[in-house]
Amino acid sequence: MAKTISSTYHDGPASLSADEKTVYLTKSNIIVKKIKGVAVNVINLKLYILTKDAEGKLSKPENFPFNSNDYSVGHATVTKDGKRLYFVSDMPGGYGQTDLYLSENVNGQWQKPENLGQAINTEGREMFPYVHEDGTLFFSTDGRAGLGGLDLYFTVPAMDAYFEPQSLGYPINSNFDDFGFALNNDLKTGYFSSNRTGGKGKDDIYFFRSKEPLMGVTLSGIVFDESNKEIINNAWVYLLDNNKLVIDSAKVNAKAEYMFPINDPSKEYFVGAKERVKYYDRLVPVGKLVVGDNRKDIGLFPKYKLMCNVTDAKTASPIDGVKTTFTDKATNLPKTYATDATGTFTDIIKGKKPGDKLQFTIKYEKEGYITVEKNYEITLDMNTVIDLKETMQKLEIGADIAKVIQINPIYFDLAKWNIRADAAKELDKIVKVMQENPTMTIELGSHTDCRSSKAYNLSLSDKRAKSSAAYIVSKGVAKNRIVGKGYGESKLINGCACEGKVVSSCSEDEHQANRRTEFLITKF
Repeated sequence: MAKTISSTYHDGPASLSADEKTVYLTKSNIIVKKIKGVAVNVINLKLYILTKDAEGKLSKPENFPFNSNDYSVGHATVTKDGKRLYFVSDMPGGYGQTDLYLSENVNGQWQKPENLGQAINTEGREMFPYVHEDGTLFFSTDGRAGLGGLDLYFTVPAMDAYFEPQSLGYPINSNFDDFGFALNNDLKTGYFSSNRTGGKGKDDIYFFRSKEPLMGVTLSGIVFDESNKEIINNAWVYLLDNNKLVIDSAKVNAKAEYMFPINDPSKEYFVGAKERVKYYDRLVPVGKLVVGDNRKDIGLFPKYKLMCNVTDAKTASPIDGVKTTFTDKATNLPKTYATDATGTFTDIIKGKKPGDKLQFTIKYEKEGYITVEKNYEITLDMNTVIDLKETMQKLEIGADIAKVIQINPIYFDLAKWNIRADAAKELDKIVKVMQENPTMTIELGSHTDCRSSKAYNLSLSDKRAKSSAAYIVSKGVAKNRIVGKGYGESKLINGCACEGKVVSSCSEDEHQANRRTEFLITKF
């Protein structure tokens, strides 16, 4: 160092930024104070920051903004990203003789220091911090039950807290002062200083080599929603061994982050997350662990809950004891439930996310009611409750099957009665209902609106009814179980008559309501 930097007093320790362009240097500071009227020299420490220019020359030392003539600041170490600076100080408000502090760099400005708290600091001396490139913080202390003097410890920063400091143990620690630690990237070799016996002087530099990594690696990540990638900040995360036994657990912080220290990176691990209200549990293998921090984000799938409420078509009252057979068309595996006293059954839909299409059928069966099977196709969205409301029709004379199954209007070509492909699709639904209710007979009634003559409408509707009934018979339904009958315009369901001199002011939709096909139960 240049003479302008070095002084006649102690200069050091010094540490470098990751790019080696910034030096954080501790220097002795001597001030004159009057103590009981006598002027005396008082020595404390100040921290200075030096930067290297394009030619490799160091700038003049600049005061760290929180230096003071009233207390010491020094022994700085900076994280790899340059955003966190740890240092030692005996400033007022600490827990012991000297404590470790943290200042964060925000937009190029060092912020007001924060004491690392009682998890790290003791009544004794915490000194010589060193932060490894993975964020692990090493320091020396004589305030813990160690081997004697200053002993070396490490801790892993965990978002808003620190893991309990762990001693590096013998033989790195001794019953003398051990400090000034530095660790290579292999986690097995490094350096430290000690005044232990057998050295060449008061404080000597020692090299060490370990067969295993000196400390465990860390595993961190976030928990997020697989459907929309938003964080889940109320989840619990679990670290498990290769036998899937829980080793450690923690609740994520406000940013949905978690972190676990792992003492033996050679083993296999699993990590799992739980949020039981809206999401399914998930367990994933960690994979190969490397030196430093390992990241494993965990995505949880939303719980989609299917709820179906079944009521009586006439009374709207809930029907309990309905046997409901749910079949997902993706798997064709049926699941059977029974509705409760509220007429409801529920099911959980797994492995789905918003945007997925859910295709399934539900068959509804109860004695005294028409057995029906309905098809559903739902595109899932952010609403995780699929709420179905269905009705069942009692087996009673005159009940219209078409009102309780998903049947669309049956259309014919103009003045025709042949069964079109779209009509066949609807009639097939009636075939299925009749197959599921083998004792039931029905009358297939075809109705028209008032337009055209009564005779023409009656004839055309009868032909269409008989053609439809013949189609159903062709699909295997016994001929004596269905009869087709045309009613023309004789049973209008609204006031839209227009025969003869009667003029109707009804809309097209009102006329359409009269053009209908009914499937009335005549026997069961």
